[in-house]
Amino acid sequence: MDPLKMLDEFLKPEFLRQKLIQASVFIAVYENFKSSIVDNVKYFYCIGFEDGKELIRGYEENVLSRVKSKNNRQIKATLLWYKEHGAISNQDIEKFKTMTDLRNVLSHELLGKLVEGLPENILDVYFDMIALFEKITKWWIMEIEVPTSPDFTPEQYDEMDWDDVSSVALEFIKMMTDIAFTGNEEYLEQLRKMKS
Repeated sequence: MDPLKMLDEFLKPEFLRQKLIQASVFIAVYENFKSSIVDNVKYFYCIGFEDGKELIRGYEENVLSRVKSKNNRQIKATLLWYKEHGAISNQDIEKFKTMTDLRNVLSHELLGKLVEGLPENILDVYFDMIALFEKITKWWIMEIEVPTSPDFTPEQYDEMDWDDVSSVALEFIKMMTDIAFTGNEEYLEQLRKMKS
């Protein structure tokens, strides 16, 4: 890209704001996604509390033992756990690696990327991330939360409309995405109506 054009785009507030919004939303959603899927699996092995701390049993043997390297061990082992249980595929794990690489570029090279331009694939990778987050969330609710809940009978499980299954966090992220990338103010109007 022409250096003068890069500087021109960098100095225009609307372009700079757009890049900052895309980068910050990507990083925020990535971190939420990562911690959410790791915590779900970790607390699946929680057997209670002692002195205000969770008692986790079996997590090391059943999850972390899948990965020997200490580098990003929790997330790598967690993804393998999900794959083994049929929630995701090898292709999903590869997509997550792409998401991680892009998150690292945005986190560690943001200033340079604001000047030269964000990676062209940022929105594609971002929406892949939302889709994977939704896939894992639905699987978790359908295969772990509902079947282990005493509030649901097998008959209720069979009658549930799984297309509408979601989590509050995921719905919040979808709203944030819509607002940040489209400027949609519909949610604000809905909130005003609820207040009045």
